[in-house]
Amino acid sequence: MSVLLRQQKAAVLSVCRQVGGQRGFSQTAQRSDLFDFLRRRSIKPRDEEPKPTATDTSTPAQPQKKTSDVMSEVESSSSSEPVKQSLRIVGKPPSIQETWEAEKNGFDLSNPWPIRLVAPELTAEAVINALETNYAKIVEPKLTEKPTDWKSTKLDDLQLRFDFSKAVIAELQVSIPDRVLSQLSTIGDIHDYYLTQVVGRIFNEKLPDAVYFDKEEFEGTNITFVDADKEKKESKLRWKRLVQEAKEQQRQQQRELLDKALQ
Repeated sequence: MSVLLRQQKAAVLSVCRQVGGQRGFSQTAQRSDLFDFLRRRSIKPRDEEPKPTATDTSTPAQPQKKTSDVMSEVESSSSSEPVKQSLRIVGKPPSIQETWEAEKNGFDLSNPWPIRLVAPELTAEAVINALETNYAKIVEPKLTEKPTDWKSTKLDDLQLRFDFSKAVIAELQVSIPDRVLSQLSTIGDIHDYYLTQVVGRIFNEKLPDAVYFDKEEFEGTNITFVDADKEKKESKLRWKRLVQEAKEQQRQQQRELLDKALQ
C-alpha cells in the first residue's frame, strides 16, 4: 500500500513539474506585494465599521428654503433703508451746500500764496509803499502810543506780526521764510530784509550756488561783464558769416578764372 502511494505521489509531482515548466509556474510560495498590503488596509474589519447614530428627534433638521422664498421674505420685512451716498459727477458744478469743495475752505485759488523769495523787478519804492499802507491799516489802529518813526514799531505781538507780514507778502508777491520772519522784530527789519535780500536779486533754481553781480557797482572800472550764452551765440554767428564770405570769394575767383579761360 505504501509503495502505491509513493508511486502516485511521484506521478503527481512529475505532472506538476511539467505543467510548471510549460506555463512558468513557480513552486515557491508567492509573497504579497505593496498593492496587496494597501488592499488589505482599505478593508475595515467589522468591529471598526462606523455604527449608525440615532437621530435626535428633539431638534429636527431645518429644511432648506428656496431662493425665491428667501428673497420674498427679505423684501416683505421692514428693514431700515440704506444710507444714501452722494457721488461726484465729473463736470457738474458744485452744489449750493456749504462744503469744503464748494467754499474751498476760505482759499482763493485765483490768487495763490507767493512762493518766490527774490524779485529782480521789485523796486524800493514799491516796498516802502506796501509797508506804509499796511502799517496804516493793520498796525497803527492797535497802537496805544504812536512812534515818531513807523519803521521803529516793534512787532512783539506774534498775531500782529503775522497779519502785517501776510498783507505785505500778498501785496509784493514775494514770500519771507518762517525762520527769517521769526527774527524780524520791527517793521524796519522787514524793510531792510526786502531791500537787501529781495529787491534786484536774481536766483536761478538750476544754479543755486551761482554768484550774481550788479553791473552798476563796477561802472568806471576796468571790469566788464560778459553774458556767456550771448557771447557763444554771437561767436557762432560771426563764424557763420566768415564761412559765407570765404565761399563767396572762392566762387568769385572761380568765375574770374573761367572768364579768362574763355577769352
